[in-house]
Amino acid sequence: MTVKFTYHQDPSHGWVEVSLKILKEINANLSKISSFSYYRSLTTGKVLYLEEDGDVLVLIEALKENGIEFEFDEVHTNHDSWIRGLQHWAGVTR
Repeated sequence: MTVKFTYHQDPSHGWVEVSLKILKEINANLSKISSFSYYRSLTTGKVLYLEEDGDVLVLIEALKENGIEFEFDEVHTNHDSWIRGLQHWAGVTR
């Protein structure tokens, strides 16, 4: 089984979308996620947008430790992403 994640990219940066529930289920080290990642709460659950240069490694490491295969579906935009308007992860009370 392969788990798919959406990889959002704008002209200058990118983020991988993952539910907080999944991060907790695979025991990802949330304390390693920087303020460069974003967060939002939806009716379907809490979602993080992990910054591509470092924070996404928290996800990848936890997936590998759990023997979970993964891939990314890329979504590109030609302007600044709406993700930039979300709350920074560092400001979230856990």
